Amino acid sequence: MGWSAKAEAVLHEALSVQERLLRDFPDVPEYQENLAETHASLGNAHHSAGQDAQAEADCRRVLETYQKLARAHTDVPLYAAQVGSGYFRLGVAEHAQGKLDAAQASYDEAIKALERFLERQPRSPQQRNFLRNARINRANVFATRGDHARAAQEAEAIAGKEELITLSLYNMACLYSRCAAAAAKDAKLPLADRTKLQEQYAGRAIEYLRQSVAKGVHNLTIIKTDPDLDALRGREDFKKLVEEAEKKIKGEK
Repeated sequence: MGWSAKAEAVLHEALSVQERLLRDFPDVPEYQENLAETHASLGNAHHSAGQDAQAEADCRRVLETYQKLARAHTDVPLYAAQVGSGYFRLGVAEHAQGKLDAAQASYDEAIKALERFLERQPRSPQQRNFLRNARINRANVFATRGDHARAAQEAEAIAGKEELITLSLYNMACLYSRCAAAAAKDAKLPLADRTKLQEQYAGRAIEYLRQSVAKGVHNLTIIKTDPDLDALRGREDFKKLVEEAEKKIKGEK
């Protein structure tokens, strides 16, 4: 509902209870899991409120807890997967603060951990989704640094592997938009090549954005303000897509 401050207060109460439980029962894995997941929820609340430094601290607590559990319980493969998702969450918080080196390193660790887990447990849709988004986000780091070719190569590899879910489609639109912005600034390319690549990337971004809207991404406020989509805002096909989405939402209401 967007009530980040209220969520934060409730989650801090939950942490207080869980910390008391862990003082009395320090070796109960379920209590440690509950603590980690509450920190993850708190991190989401902080991220939604734009408090990304606090979100990073929350994510580090999540990661540390699952690393401890994975070391102590090697017979529970899910803990190893949650180390991977912990690195992904940390990468998101670092990425939001512009810490590109740190974010890329965290995404790398997430990808390695999640790939190892999925080799043993291939039917794990939640962890596969974390892996997919870690790869998309890492490619976004490449694009932000100006390496649009590497970012687009990664995007094509992701798209060629499996069907993308709704949020992943939106993230792919953001990635290609970043590629378009990077291509437009690539001084190593002749102007004609820059223009051609920029159009190709922007076209792919619009294609993925259209698919994401068709499948259920209806938060027009985000679409209209997300800086990842800035390279598309002047385009007529972007304006038309937003207009069509607005009409569709009004019709559904």
